[in-house]
Amino acid sequence: MKLRTCSLGLVVLCATLSAPHAHAEDWGAAYTFEATSDGDTLRFVLTPKPGFYVNTAYPTKLTLESPHVALASKTVTKRQGSFEPAGHPGKAKKASFRVGAKGDGLVKVRYKISICTLTGCSPPLKGGLSVKHTGPVPPEPPPKRRTKPPARSKPVTTARRRSPPAPPQSGPDAARTLEYGCDQPARPGTPRVGP
Repeated sequence: MKLRTCSLGLVVLCATLSAPHAHAEDWGAAYTFEATSDGDTLRFVLTPKPGFYVNTAYPTKLTLESPHVALASKTVTKRQGSFEPAGHPGKAKKASFRVGAKGDGLVKVRYKISICTLTGCSPPLKGGLSVKHTGPVPPEPPPKRRTKPPARSKPVTTARRRSPPAPPQSGPDAARTLEYGCDQPARPGTPRVGP
């Protein structure tokens, strides 16, 4: 409670109530901002202290950077966040943001937010922190089976059957073949020799 003097002909003490959180130097103590790493996701949670709210009308922004972690998005806005309603327009009890991440390393986060009371809101509040991200542990490959090398065997060779020579189709031998009962017929137009 602050006291100040007012005068209307007489000096009267007037009591003016002022909330201790209405001063700019106290806005930084009005919230917590936490970052956690869970498998392939980074999660950021903005939680105001009792009597304070997240300003959902303010363009909340998170900027992420890391040389070793592949991030799904390097800039996160309020559109990508989820807000727990507080029952008052433009205010939320909590805000959380998720970003996909792969790899192992340190992720630096810079944020720009605004916190409110029921009577007013803070100027833009900026801050930053770092979170160690460890991606999911890849499954171990199955152990290699030891297989025996195939037994050496001699190559199988097949004997080629020689086909009998083809009977002559023309000439003096052709007539003789036909005469003695060759199993192949003579070509048309071949004269038949014999009795």
